[in-house]
Amino acid sequence: MKCLVIIFFFSVCTYAESAEMSFDDAFKKMLGRNTDIPSANATLDAASITNISSKMLFLPTIILEKSKTQYYQNELKRDGLTLTSTLNLFHFGADVFKATAAGHNEHAYSWNTKLVELNTEYDVAQILLDYISKGLSLNAFKEYAKVKRQAFKVAQLRTQRGLLSIQESQKAEVDLNNAESQLQNNELSFIAAKSRLASALGSSEVKIDWPWLNFIEMEKHSAIVSSKFNVEKSPQYKKSQSELEVATNNLKSAKSSILPSLDVSYSYSSVDEVGNKFHEQVGFIKLSMPIFNGLTDYAHIAEQRALAIVSQNNLEKTIRDLTAIWDERSSDLIISSKNAIKSQHVLRLARKLYDDSFKRFEQGRSSVNDLLLDQSRLLDSETLAINSWYNAHLALIGVCSLKGLSIFECLHNLY
Repeated sequence: MKCLVIIFFFSVCTYAESAEMSFDDAFKKMLGRNTDIPSANATLDAASITNISSKMLFLPTIILEKSKTQYYQNELKRDGLTLTSTLNLFHFGADVFKATAAGHNEHAYSWNTKLVELNTEYDVAQILLDYISKGLSLNAFKEYAKVKRQAFKVAQLRTQRGLLSIQESQKAEVDLNNAESQLQNNELSFIAAKSRLASALGSSEVKIDWPWLNFIEMEKHSAIVSSKFNVEKSPQYKKSQSELEVATNNLKSAKSSILPSLDVSYSYSSVDEVGNKFHEQVGFIKLSMPIFNGLTDYAHIAEQRALAIVSQNNLEKTIRDLTAIWDERSSDLIISSKNAIKSQHVLRLARKLYDDSFKRFEQGRSSVNDLLLDQSRLLDSETLAINSWYNAHLALIGVCSLKGLSIFECLHNLY
């Protein structure tokens, strides 16, 4: 009895480990295993700290110095303690512009992180959809090769009985060899897709089903395409806009840095020398104005001006590209989804014709050629349907990402 329980428990565990994951579960797990998103978050954290640090420039700096001096010739000792605080009163806005640039820089990295997440979603979906499409193609060619084998056996039997010429039997053999070669090629493609999935997921046990077939068949994607595309809400635009603000404020800060700076300082010193202690407090206001430093400041201004021009041009290019990409992707989604829906209807019809033809063939009421013709028609329909659904799914996630939405936000009507 104990053995039976152990065997049953082992069977249950084995089944649980080998159970196929749904598309959504695999998708989320692959996102969790991705390395680009943590890297983007780390860069964003660094930008956040830099932003906080830039705000601290308006606070006074405090320096504490402790010194100990030993004179070996006369064996005298001197201990000193100095506390110095400095505050910038006015620098023509150089620190203000620098702090503003740091804030926009954090925003730029924030939108960059969003873009990395959306691009990662697209890449993950592409790996999964490629695995699904290759799996469906492999199943179709397995069935195709199976029918070719049956047809070849029937052709051999009919040739042996004198009902079919040798040439017809040889044609069936050639068709069988071609089908098996096509099957092997599809097996290799599926193995490659499976390997990519295993690398990204850590497993290759995923259900081979289209995840958003019903969503597209019900034409819910039409609302996404028909909704207005606002370029200024796109993550690409917001990132480029923030980068322009960074460059503009860095240029203003560089120009202000060549102007005079007004600082106030306070220093407290305590010195103990051979038992004699004395204290000193000093306060002063300092006006600094650069006269000549090898044109370093002017070179820095020229560099920042060039970066501002580049950022302005990049923003303009981003606006143009986003408009063109939206027109392309929205049209791609409309056409691909229509083709997918149509191909699904055609596939159902082709499968029904093939099933009827196969029944007639088993009953001896149709020829091998009739069966092969219907089988080829079914294979063509399956191939077209697979390609259409693959393109429709990729087009859907492409449109969603361009709007700055994840695929799940799109599916739940958050657009």
